[in-house]
Amino acid sequence: MQQVSADLSKLSTQQSLSRYNLDSRLENVINTGKGLESIYGQKLIRELRLQNVRSIYKSSIGVDGTEINKGNIYVVAEREVYKIPSKEEYSIIKCRGGLQSNGGELSFAESQSQNIDTEGRIYLYLCDGMALYRINLLAANPEIEDISQGVPIVNGTTSTRGIPSFISFRGHRILLTCSNSTQFFYSETDPDSRPIGKMFPVDNFYSTETKADRTLRVVGMDVIYAFGTKTIEVWRDNNDSFDPYTTSINGNYLTGLSFPHAVCILRNEVYFFDDHRRLCRLVSGRLDVLSDRSTERIWDGKEFAKAFVIYTNGCLIACFQDGEGFTLGYNTQSGSISVLSCLSKVRGGMEEYICDINGNLSEFDDSKYTMADNSVISKIIQLEVLHDLNRFLLRSIAIDYSIKTVPDNDAINNQAFLSVSPDGLNWRDPRILNLDRHSKTLKSFGFGLCSKMHTRLIFTNANPVVFNSVTFSIEGAMK
Repeated sequence: MQQVSADLSKLSTQQSLSRYNLDSRLENVINTGKGLESIYGQKLIRELRLQNVRSIYKSSIGVDGTEINKGNIYVVAEREVYKIPSKEEYSIIKCRGGLQSNGGELSFAESQSQNIDTEGRIYLYLCDGMALYRINLLAANPEIEDISQGVPIVNGTTSTRGIPSFISFRGHRILLTCSNSTQFFYSETDPDSRPIGKMFPVDNFYSTETKADRTLRVVGMDVIYAFGTKTIEVWRDNNDSFDPYTTSINGNYLTGLSFPHAVCILRNEVYFFDDHRRLCRLVSGRLDVLSDRSTERIWDGKEFAKAFVIYTNGCLIACFQDGEGFTLGYNTQSGSISVLSCLSKVRGGMEEYICDINGNLSEFDDSKYTMADNSVISKIIQLEVLHDLNRFLLRSIAIDYSIKTVPDNDAINNQAFLSVSPDGLNWRDPRILNLDRHSKTLKSFGFGLCSKMHTRLIFTNANPVVFNSVTFSIEGAMK
């Protein structure tokens, strides 16, 4: 019998992982459809050195100096907005002016006309929950312009102006909800060219038709989704410039929105939590429930306040985050749900770019992986540990480890799941290993004949674990 050892010390976990059962997913790992893969590491591309970053947005058109480009990144920190040039030789620009609020998530709406007017203007609209603003995307030295005086009068009064809560764009119109109104509002077409006071005519609003509830947020996609406290209505084009949208009660849903700020907009899909705290998706007017009770336990008691998108390992991940940095990820490719503590300090994502609370702008580095404490480890976690045998029988796998017991978690049963694969793609059902509180060697028996072997460890333990080594006892013939 031969023994083959591998060093697992770099796989040590420095903070607790998910403490749930087999229905849960490992933190910092996504299911790509070919198996579990770690989140890629981060490569710093711009260090802004800001404080309290709130939101980020990437426009589809912009300018560096006098050169029109395919978009700039805008970072919101406290009351300031910063423009990040697409080319490193240009300096970061702080937009003139500021916001009324200094905290919380923003919503954005970019002009869809993309037709540069005679004065060289295409606007990005911003809403911070208190006021409405716009920034000229083609200005070399942009200014934050407060246009709240253009927000409509609400509730049938002659003087009560709406308090903007969320904005979106659809069909060359701004879509707006206000915290002091139950309706949602739409602007005239091409608002970039309209005087501020004439952007929202007094009669340009809709009320919910399925049930009398307040519209919390409207998202414009191929259709319009009006999220209420008790309903979700799907509004479609009406081919009437004076009455542009229409809805059908039969196509609406009797479920509301739990977290208005945690709505993840991903290309032609919208991800959100309904009023039952279920993770859901809307696509082309169809509602899909993506979670079940076993996975919903993961976010029991969490209040999500932010949503963003990342792209890693060939997968788009819809991310949701609470005020403490707890980050949940839904893999849109495989449908798996992960707890991503490596993103706990991220405050915004735009697929390939992410920005942390201090304004450090990064992109994912596919040559590195990131652990839960943001430390970088080797890219290949699951190794081909045996490859030079004809056929062999795996008799045992011995793991030497130690656990740092957290007092509050003394009573929690720590577990690891051990799995092997002949090719690194097709994995045997994992064997459960119960980890006690002391250093010891564990063995797992019964894996059959193969000629190659890859191995991986999956953890659901609540206490930090340090792995020293793993030893494989095999019987077989050398090539």
